[in-house]
Amino acid sequence: MVRELVDIVPTGRLAVIESSGHMPNLDRPELFNDTLRRFLTAVG
Repeated sequence: MVRELVDIVPTGRLAVIESSGHMPNLDRPELFNDTLRRFLTAVG
């Protein structure tokens, strides 16, 4: 389902945070924040 949403949302991106569970912002905060920052910069 996520891949389908990425395909239909104009600025959609899929980022997989390895070695994290359902809460990547808590499991891998530095990687999550870096990924989010890059996304926001790209679509900003």
